[in-house]
Amino acid sequence: MSDNVFQVWILRSETAQRPFSLRFKTSNGRGMFMLPQSGVTAAPPASTADEVSGLLARELLLVRYIHISDQTRKKTTWTPESNPIGALHKLPAKRWIELLCGPSGALLIPDLSPTIELQHTAPRRAKDWQPSDKAPSQRPAPQHDGQPPIPEPNLPSKQTAAERILDLEAKVDRSNQRVAQLKRRIAKLERDIERLGGTVEPWVLDTMK
Repeated sequence: MSDNVFQVWILRSETAQRPFSLRFKTSNGRGMFMLPQSGVTAAPPASTADEVSGLLARELLLVRYIHISDQTRKKTTWTPESNPIGALHKLPAKRWIELLCGPSGALLIPDLSPTIELQHTAPRRAKDWQPSDKAPSQRPAPQHDGQPPIPEPNLPSKQTAAERILDLEAKVDRSNQRVAQLKRRIAKLERDIERLGGTVEPWVLDTMK
């Protein structure tokens, strides 16, 4: 993260009512978490490592990580506010997940989708098949003596209004997850471009109002 100058992790508990924790460690300079509390922002002394816990999802999105470089004394601010709350609650429990540095000081949840590996299988050939010299219309119909008739397929019943709303909410949540994944991939591409000496103009990804 940030050329290995510092690292920030997130943890979700399965049982706690305030389930989220944040942790950072820096190898160059000092850092601190700034926490919103009762309308004011509380900040402990800067250090090389620290951890905060007992956060709700909406509180976690308001936390600011401040990093101060030893060499340049430059101060930079990073925040996880770009992550949707639904994605936070779907994080694996009891596992520290390292956040990624995105554009404009964003701390982003990495793409944790499982990688699907396709297994190569040899093609199968039909056995005991012989070509027919008859046209399709001239071939005899297959016989099914003694076999029960094929039942008609069960068509889905019409959705109620409540079921339709739940379906739309699920689609919106999936769309938000795809947007978050796209942001993370764009952030990775921007970091790769900067490492190769290129420059990236800041831009904003349109989101649903």
